[in-house]
Amino acid sequence: EPSEDSPGPDMVELIVNDPDISGNKLFQYEQPTSAYKRMYKALFNEYWKGTDFTLIVRTKTLPDYDQGMTFQWRHGNANARDDLRFYLSTGRMWLEYSTADVYPDFSFLDWHTYRIAVYGDSAAVFVDEELEPVITGVTSSTTSDHYFKFGDRGSGTVGGLLDWLILDISGAYAPGGGVPIPEGLFVDEPEAIDDDLAVLPKKFSLSQNYPNPFNPTTVIQYEVPRPSEVIIKLYDILGREVMTMVNKEQAAGRYSLTLDANRLASGIYFYTMQADNFMQTKKMILLK
Repeated sequence: EPSEDSPGPDMVELIVNDPDISGNKLFQYEQPTSAYKRMYKALFNEYWKGTDFTLIVRTKTLPDYDQGMTFQWRHGNANARDDLRFYLSTGRMWLEYSTADVYPDFSFLDWHTYRIAVYGDSAAVFVDEELEPVITGVTSSTTSDHYFKFGDRGSGTVGGLLDWLILDISGAYAPGGGVPIPEGLFVDEPEAIDDDLAVLPKKFSLSQNYPNPFNPTTVIQYEVPRPSEVIIKLYDILGREVMTMVNKEQAAGRYSLTLDANRLASGIYFYTMQADNFMQTKKMILLK
């Protein structure tokens, strides 16, 4: 959850409007003094026993701060910790506990997508989906904690904007994992939209769930071009119906549903969408 500690009188809003994209919301993190801070902190799932994870984040640094993004992980399953820090004045990217740094040829003040792949005590940072990492390192620092923090400073000041992040413990989004970042997250180049024409889909469609494989939740997106009775069901590998996820009349539009599979066993499942004369089935994999 985003956190707010000891707010001061000049504290910025936690959620701000995107100045470039109408309707888009951004999380503004900052820690200008030690007295208060706005950051994102979350615990790793207590049932997860793995040592690898990938964080994908779209962010940029704000001017007038010493540091931009700071991503810190305390990874008790691997008994390893590290901090990734950006320094605006010098252009330095630093894996603090790996004692590795680099001075990349792009500006932290611009929007970039960072894929941070952690494998036990080692880490690699990929930027804007380039195939080669910008920086790699191996940490010797240990920990028994199980959490990560985004936007917390070490020294100096920290400030930036976060558009979205994905934390993946399944390996689906690891570099070379084969699952692209969901297209709907990208808003870098908005196009002018005719309100009467462009917002409605032109045909029925059912998208592949993401992430896939997943544990324990996954997202399914689908499109309805005209008012229709929509039925989406989940089946096990033997073809037995597990649950009905959608069964109702829906207006034309784009929809998204989240499947919580906490009560399901690991394995292969199929989900099917029916609407008018449209029917499509896709496969998903639950790994616990």
